[in-house]
Amino acid sequence: AQRRMALAWIVDSLTVANVARVAVGLIAVIGACTWLLQALVPYVLSLLPQGGPEKPSAEEVAMLELERRQQVLELQERQRKASEARARKEEERMAKARTEQEERELRKRETYSERQGQRLERQGQRLEAKKERGSVEQLEVDDEGEERNARNEKRSLKMKKAIAERRKRVPKEPPAPVSPEDQEHVTKVVVRLVSGKPVTRRFSLDTPLAVIKDWVELEEPSLIGQEFVFRTTYPHRTHDKLTATLRDAGIKGTVLLVSLVQ
Repeated sequence: AQRRMALAWIVDSLTVANVARVAVGLIAVIGACTWLLQALVPYVLSLLPQGGPEKPSAEEVAMLELERRQQVLELQERQRKASEARARKEEERMAKARTEQEERELRKRETYSERQGQRLERQGQRLEAKKERGSVEQLEVDDEGEERNARNEKRSLKMKKAIAERRKRVPKEPPAPVSPEDQEHVTKVVVRLVSGKPVTRRFSLDTPLAVIKDWVELEEPSLIGQEFVFRTTYPHRTHDKLTATLRDAGIKGTVLLVSLVQ
């Protein structure tokens, strides 16, 4: 009975006047929303970028391409320097290993020489004993041979030491120049030895003549211990100042002659 009474009240309230008022209210709300949309749409469209993204100019494209190429060149330069550094370290390691091996050989030679000296001392003692027995002449001949062998051994040991010292002082050969800038720092040195044999090697223009002298003595060990100078035929000039560099002496693309000092 309560449900029927509530339904009857709702039906009685839905009169024509109420329905008209509700319809008028809905129409007013729809009109207000339409006006608001018409006002906001142009404003929102004005905030959006017109015509899409701007295209870069030709100058900007050229600058970007130049920057990219510079970055590539810098990367290649860093890689080249890193490769050269690794090569230098490897060369230094190998040179150090060779030097250590040579030093070990020299120590062995020195030990052998000391033993030879002890043996000679013992032979001297035997010589005294033989002299007492009347074999003086034969012992003198033997003694001369032993002394000659000892002198030869000492001379060979001294030569080994001199060669090892010069190898330490002569730097690694620089790579061949590939650009005009490299040619300003590296040159090829050609030296004609006393024997007439020509030898060629690249050096930095800042290398002193003392290093060139060490290199020449390595190429012709018979020059070790002898005094010699470098000469050029064109122009005729004598280079005897070993502290001067190749750049200071003007030696670039010139053949050097080795001249013994009498």
